[in-house]
Amino acid sequence: MNIRTKVKLSFVFIVFLLLFLGLISGVITYQIKENSTFVTNISSILSMQEGMNDILTQSTQSNDL
Repeated sequence: MNIRTKVKLSFVFIVFLLLFLGLISGVITYQIKENSTFVTNISSILSMQEGMNDILTQSTQSNDL
């Protein structure tokens, strides 16, 4: 192979690697965003459950009185 062919193949290989790394970066970013949304949803569910527990405690105490 002459030098021109080697340079062209190297350029194509580098472009392929950059596209591959960009794709992986995009997937990782999406997973991090989805994980953050999941944590937010779980936090809101736990907060709602705590509120329901407070309501049950208050209603139990009012029935005891």
